[in-house]
Amino acid sequence: MRMIVLAAALAMAGSLALPASAQKKGPLAPPMSASSAAMTPAAPPPVCPVLSFSVNNRTNSAKVNVLFNVTNQGPGTASNMRLTGITCTNGFVYSPMPGLLALPFTIPTVPTLGAGATVAGFNGFFSRTGGPLSGAFSCTIASTNGPQNGCAASKVVLIP
Repeated sequence: MRMIVLAAALAMAGSLALPASAQKKGPLAPPMSASSAAMTPAAPPPVCPVLSFSVNNRTNSAKVNVLFNVTNQGPGTASNMRLTGITCTNGFVYSPMPGLLALPFTIPTVPTLGAGATVAGFNGFFSRTGGPLSGAFSCTIASTNGPQNGCAASKVVLIP
């Protein structure tokens, strides 16, 4: 159907003549066929690995110190892993020790993490105003990874 419409349009255009005053002088460009205007397909978006966070251990002192594991659940290799936000429940807040891992930060243990691999990723410090540090709480950890940190996600982690 498209070829019939195109052929009809070309035939109609060929039958029209411009007045002599509107005609261009000099050589004309060769006609373009429909197939010569092919478009190059765009590159597919990057495959985003899924990062998972879990508690390796927890100690309480002046603050709650949690060593988090980081697991790449695939499908590809994670790189440039950055934490961009941590929000918690039960009055706990992320409060790093001075000079350590202020948000946002790159996970310091490994620059890349293959699919299925787990590392002890980072220490997180948490405080709670006006309450004991012994209670359980959960945190939502927002992260990015990949080229230009184009893969963003968030995960909830229970801290017992």
